[in-house]
Amino acid sequence: MTQANNQMTDLIPKGFVYEEFIPGVHLLANPLDREQCSIEIMYHTGGSYLEKPADSGKKHLLEHCIVARTKAMNHEDFKDWEFRENLSPNAYTGPIPMAVSIGGYKNDYKKMIDWAIEVAVNPTFDQDDLDREKEIVLREIAERRGNPNYKLYFAVQDLMHTPESIERHQTLGNPEMVAQTTLEDFYRLHRDVVETSHILIKVAGGGLDLNYLKAEFAKAFNQAIIDKKLNFKRLALNYQGISQLNHFDYLPVVHEFAHEHCDLNFYIPMPITQENRAVRSIFHSLFMTYGGALYDRLRDQKRLVYGISSWADPENQMMGISMEAEIERLEQITSETWDVFSDFEKNFNFKRFEEFKELIFKKQAMAKDKLGEAINFVQSTLTTYGTLETYDQYTEKLRQVTVEEMQEFYNQLKANWATKKVVVISKNPEISKLSF
Repeated sequence: MTQANNQMTDLIPKGFVYEEFIPGVHLLANPLDREQCSIEIMYHTGGSYLEKPADSGKKHLLEHCIVARTKAMNHEDFKDWEFRENLSPNAYTGPIPMAVSIGGYKNDYKKMIDWAIEVAVNPTFDQDDLDREKEIVLREIAERRGNPNYKLYFAVQDLMHTPESIERHQTLGNPEMVAQTTLEDFYRLHRDVVETSHILIKVAGGGLDLNYLKAEFAKAFNQAIIDKKLNFKRLALNYQGISQLNHFDYLPVVHEFAHEHCDLNFYIPMPITQENRAVRSIFHSLFMTYGGALYDRLRDQKRLVYGISSWADPENQMMGISMEAEIERLEQITSETWDVFSDFEKNFNFKRFEEFKELIFKKQAMAKDKLGEAINFVQSTLTTYGTLETYDQYTEKLRQVTVEEMQEFYNQLKANWATKKVVVISKNPEISKLSF
């Protein structure tokens, strides 16, 4: 194990197991006293974003077929097995990851492990499955591309982001390429997924036998390395793709499927790091949610909007604020928003800040009560920031946040407001005449 991996091991949170037990293969486990358990094997960079143009959409189709059968069971047998054993196998493909997963009763843990390892490492593909799922996926693509919201979303992303940006990528892909998919494509693409990805195995719940998991996976994976002569060229475990905004200060998007009034979006340059994650979370609660300063100002006091949303963009180092509004109200909304962000003493709720830190344990306890939530949180820190952190550790960070840290973040937003980017989306061409 490398020095970096040793440092990662030193960060293992209480109640979790983390081990890179084969180079590039990471086990993340959260044993719990539960009757159910869940298993996921993720190829972190196995998703569709890195497809070549000739393969556009083929990984999504592969994902449909990879869980359609096993070597011993055809599609109908597999469906019968799934029902008889009360298991819930699944697979998904995103722009970055591809994964197979399964959940069920804790006493069926080994059955689930055996299935997950087989389909993840040595899947069986069949022409009947390919023909059936190809037709289904082509219909899915047609239905999605006929959806006005889908069309509008990507029309906006195409204007906002550079061509290589992940926001412009469509996982469903090119129907012409999907229609040409062969079984040989599947085996070639699966090999590429294995060779270029870190593998993250997540298990949570009751009945976990980690030694069995590691032994069975190592046996299958090491044999696959020999049989397939695999040559690894893995991308970073926290690889997130390319995201870059085009150059603009104000971008009006006039589209036939857009809002009768408009969607207003502010993008403010801000440091988005793991170090200020707790500060950002509290800021969001005290300003952007129900009862927060900006939310109350725009909704309850001025009645300018119904609601607002806010998010962080770590790739572009920006904070986003979005709301629906009437075009004639945009100037007032912008003015009121600036007013909220221009005077800390006036707009920061010191009393609610202290109350938030006292009640945060309730929020976190409820958040991690659902099976899989706690381990998914840890995984997100690993694949986003390259480190390990639990809800409990994060909660403690929230409790340690000071007023001075909140004011520093606030002042950064205040200073950067002048360099914000504004996107307004509407079917009304009048938005092209606006300025911010």
